[in-house]
Amino acid sequence: MTPPDKQDLALEHLEQRILQTAHAVGEFIEYWGFKGIYGRVWTLLALTNGALPQAEIARRLGVSRSLVNAAVAELVDLGLIRATNNARNAPYMAVLDVWPTISDVLRTREWMLIETARISLEAAI
Repeated sequence: MTPPDKQDLALEHLEQRILQTAHAVGEFIEYWGFKGIYGRVWTLLALTNGALPQAEIARRLGVSRSLVNAAVAELVDLGLIRATNNARNAPYMAVLDVWPTISDVLRTREWMLIETARISLEAAI
């Protein structure tokens, strides 16, 4: 067996950094009340050169394909990732302009909180 060369070691190091970043982003969005897997999947796709099929996403993140399947469906609905074509097992890629989705989610969620508080205050007055 031959020892790994510098390029293999560099690629392995890069993969570890990507996974660390994916985990950190997953924890961050969990703080905001979303599932961490969404952040991990999106980050992996955003930092990967090219698109990945769901099976490869699951393998790299070390999670089940069913967990990835559910996350992919939700991320597609949110407009944060997209399939590269209409084939059944098409690879997915990240949509890098996340601000429209983030602002829509926060606006909707925060608006509901503000409106609930307003109605409660009016009722109390």
